[in-house]
Amino acid sequence: MKKPTLVIVVFCILMILLSFVLFFAPSVFENKNTDLQKVSNFISFLSMFFALLALCIATFAYRVAVLRPNLKLNIIPWMAEKGDIALRVNKETKQIDSTRPLTSWKLEVENNGDVAAKYVVVEIVFDGMYFSNDVFPGWKASHHANALGYYGIQWTSEDKTIVHPHFPVEIPTLYFSSHYLEGEELNIIVTIVADGFKKKVSKIPVRLEYDELV
Repeated sequence: MKKPTLVIVVFCILMILLSFVLFFAPSVFENKNTDLQKVSNFISFLSMFFALLALCIATFAYRVAVLRPNLKLNIIPWMAEKGDIALRVNKETKQIDSTRPLTSWKLEVENNGDVAAKYVVVEIVFDGMYFSNDVFPGWKASHHANALGYYGIQWTSEDKTIVHPHFPVEIPTLYFSSHYLEGEELNIIVTIVADGFKKKVSKIPVRLEYDELV
């Protein structure tokens, strides 16, 4: 426990003990009370002053408590329309194209809150795609399925990146060329957390644009 906190705790305990003594044995302070009557108005003024000071501190503490970052992950596929999260897939092989548009995603962490965010962690879980543990540079693989591979990735800012309000931070791009799609559809689950920010989870469908050329 830090010294200032310890001093405050000790002071509060002493005040509580003093209150008990005043209640159960007021005669102990009878003579002192007579001496202090001359300054009773001054003491009342000080009491009001400290009450107002406590109110100001409580208001400031409440404001600090409610000011929090508000994070979101912007996914921007290469050459896609705004808001269109898509991938281009070969219809015959189920492989993501290597030379066409919609084969990579640019990612940004945006803060629409009132205070900066630290220790940001972003996780993307793919429902319908598997890969090796080192396929996305700058990301750490997570969520492993036996015999299939990994289907989740995590990026963390640690203490190196602070996301300030209304200044998006770009994080490592995802390149999907030559990856294979499992099944007929693809969904992703995006989770984002940070210091002072409650975990936000979003399930996002990915539009698949099929290329019929072999």
